[in-house]
Amino acid sequence: MKNAKDVLEHDVRPLVRRLGKRPEEWQRDDLISICREDGIRVVSFHYAALNGKLKELRLPVNDLHFLERILAGGERVDGSSLFPKLFDTGESDLYVVPVYRWAFLDPWADDELHIVCRFADRNGAPEAATPDNVLASAAERFRSEFGAELLALAELEFYLMPIEDLACWLTVARWLIRVIANRHGASVTYLPKLDEGMAGSGMHLHLALHRDGRNVMQSAEELSAEASGLIGGILGHAAPLTGFGNTVAASFLRLVPGQEAPTRICWGRRNRSSLVRVPLSFDTEQRMDRVMNPGERREYPSDLARPTIEYRGPDGSAYVHLLLAAVAICAAEGLADPEAAERARALEVMGSTFQQPEVLERLEQLPSTAVGAADCLDERRACFEQHGFSPRVIDAVVGSLRKQADQGLAAELRDLPAADRLSRSRRLMHKAFHWH
Repeated sequence: MKNAKDVLEHDVRPLVRRLGKRPEEWQRDDLISICREDGIRVVSFHYAALNGKLKELRLPVNDLHFLERILAGGERVDGSSLFPKLFDTGESDLYVVPVYRWAFLDPWADDELHIVCRFADRNGAPEAATPDNVLASAAERFRSEFGAELLALAELEFYLMPIEDLACWLTVARWLIRVIANRHGASVTYLPKLDEGMAGSGMHLHLALHRDGRNVMQSAEELSAEASGLIGGILGHAAPLTGFGNTVAASFLRLVPGQEAPTRICWGRRNRSSLVRVPLSFDTEQRMDRVMNPGERREYPSDLARPTIEYRGPDGSAYVHLLLAAVAICAAEGLADPEAAERARALEVMGSTFQQPEVLERLEQLPSTAVGAADCLDERRACFEQHGFSPRVIDAVVGSLRKQADQGLAAELRDLPAADRLSRSRRLMHKAFHWH
């Protein structure tokens, strides 16, 4: 069994190794000491706008008092430009306040410290309307109601963590990738579909429930009742969830049959044609290390099995914080609803859905356009508004989706000659290139 000291010594994150503490234990003194030891000259505050892009506020460190002040109280930013339609220009000031556990050293400049922030209102309380706090509220509700932690993993990064931290590091990872590409003369986009004939690009979410530090997704060799409730909760709200996870017209050129992208509301074990997939869990009858390496003597890890579910609908256009908040709300609804597990049992499919017309016929279809996703979200907004989403947030998302004006697009493209179809779809997909 690894002790805390062993874990910290083998952690690859520079600040964890330097401070000898887990990120959740970091305090202002720790960051000040790093700044003094390393001669930090710039502290960069990062914070996510509505579209998930990371904004940057670079603050030159003139003296220790200034450093203390910005680490304690943050800085002011314009909420109306970050979140159009959420804040009136007449009263749009927000604070961005650094979250110490989200600090990291600049990988290219040894005199800069970066910290991801959250938003606070004029009273210093979390600003309820901003995506980071919508997510924090949903995550806290989940913890308090079920005594469990909802963990999430996105396929852009490598660590399993609570969903609030995942939203932070997803935005940081996307920013870092863009910076690296730019330094090599290339551009990066997370657009879900770049060209006709090319595979789409998703952003699948892997989810797990932990209680008292233990994964509770499996009972014996079967899914636990809690895992079934989690699946049922997501499938029950799959249509409106699309509004947070698939936000541009190109999203729905990815969600087409036969391309390992889901089109129907269902789940399956190891099934990449379904909306929710239950992947292999590493819980095997035989020790795989000894199968491949017969002479292996080291003890097999006791925590190797890690069952999860994979939500395969979202893509890189997702409003990351809002999507994860909505997923947490749906998960909570599923665990609280005695009918959710039964819903999951009814929606399990075996084999490829695309090759079974009789199966496709009985399954509800996901929205096939951004406008359709807007309609679904607008119709079922009450569920999200009851649990922390402000009406203005929903209005902003619905309005952005409707601006895509892609109703009838698939039929229009289908009827065009091949060359015209290619030109039309390429213009459509490239329209959102720099946005995502």
